[in-house]
Amino acid sequence: MVGRTSLANTASCLLLAGSVAIATLAVAHHPAAEVLIGFANPLTGEMELAAEQMQNGVELAVAELNASGGVLGQKVVVDLADDYCDAEQGLAAARKLVADGVVVVIGHLCSGTAIPVSLFYEEAGIPLITLAANPLLTDRGLRFTFRSSPPDDANAKFTAQHMVRQLAAKRIAIVHDSRVYGKGLGDLTRRNLEELGTPPVLFEAMQPGQLVFADLIQQLRGAEIDVVADPAVDCEAVAVHIRDGLLEAGLREPVVHVSRVDALARNPVTGKLKRFVPLAPDAT
Repeated sequence: MVGRTSLANTASCLLLAGSVAIATLAVAHHPAAEVLIGFANPLTGEMELAAEQMQNGVELAVAELNASGGVLGQKVVVDLADDYCDAEQGLAAARKLVADGVVVVIGHLCSGTAIPVSLFYEEAGIPLITLAANPLLTDRGLRFTFRSSPPDDANAKFTAQHMVRQLAAKRIAIVHDSRVYGKGLGDLTRRNLEELGTPPVLFEAMQPGQLVFADLIQQLRGAEIDVVADPAVDCEAVAVHIRDGLLEAGLREPVVHVSRVDALARNPVTGKLKRFVPLAPDAT
């Protein structure tokens, strides 16, 4: 399984490519001493790792772009804002970036944040390029909102078909994290499983930050689950607890799509996570 960290770096380059194209148009019409690109993501909290990797990718790409002359001779500058993966904080970050004069915004990877802030950027006429995958984000006919990843309905369809057709699973459990992204992807996966004639046996929610899974493990064990689909489970501690709990319960064969980060390396000076930290797939 490819880890989200490596995907985040690749996605950062794609996001920046789109941003540079938009920035080029902006500079052509409104020349300035520098081109300001907004970067709004959860720089703190549970999604810090994914956001930090995206930030590293964007800053590296911007450095290379500036080394080759910038955009129409203008230097590109990244303006950072922490949206905390929260709708209210995301709106505050969006207002800050627009007030700063950014020509485009990259980020808001949490769907629960990206959906409401996209309306603000629409009114301001500022393009938003995001990895957020909830279909609602781009299903409203907004002119300034763009995604660089497939929507969740495509992801859910593939996941359901893979579990039923490739894994030949009969008893499937879906465990989501109750956020907009995780719950939405879980609902879409359930709908696709029902259309395939294999509705999930369990559809359970866990709370953000939850670290005790005894009840969930008991449910999985009692239901004799073949496969566990876990939309949006992306925290090392959660991955470890679920994996260990399943093993202790004697479920040694279920496919649990969780990624965990081993031996996170941090820069000794800045304290930030080093670039390109590999994600290892869970081994059962």
